[in-house]
Amino acid sequence: MKKSLMILTLMSVLVGCEEATNAMNQAQDAANQAVSHVQKTVESVDLSQLHFDQLGDAAQSAKDFAGSVEKMAKTDLTDPTAVVDATEHIANAYRCFMDAASEATAEGLLDKVLSSVQDKDVAALIEQSAEKAKHLKSCAS
Repeated sequence: MKKSLMILTLMSVLVGCEEATNAMNQAQDAANQAVSHVQKTVESVDLSQLHFDQLGDAAQSAKDFAGSVEKMAKTDLTDPTAVVDATEHIANAYRCFMDAASEATAEGLLDKVLSSVQDKDVAALIEQSAEKAKHLKSCAS
């Protein structure tokens, strides 16, 4: 009887260990997928080809806009608060750039930025932000 009870206890412990191992493997897989997504998103924006020095007095506001786009690329898109903050930052930076340059120049830069963005979700958020910027009365420095 003791032997049977001991074997039964041991089997229960082994089954519990296997379930815990499976849960840990699933958590590890989920973490790896999340890291992979973040890495792909960060790699999806390449603004190194932009030449801000050609924009004269508007160069700094163009850099600020590009910086806000890079920040968006690093934003966790599953966090609604972070997405709202990033899109508002892009909208304001884009408005400031439109004020410093012109709407046509800003649209040209926006097109170049969008062509360098590979993640469709990030690109859509950038476009929405730029559209929102057109309705802002002024930029908030």
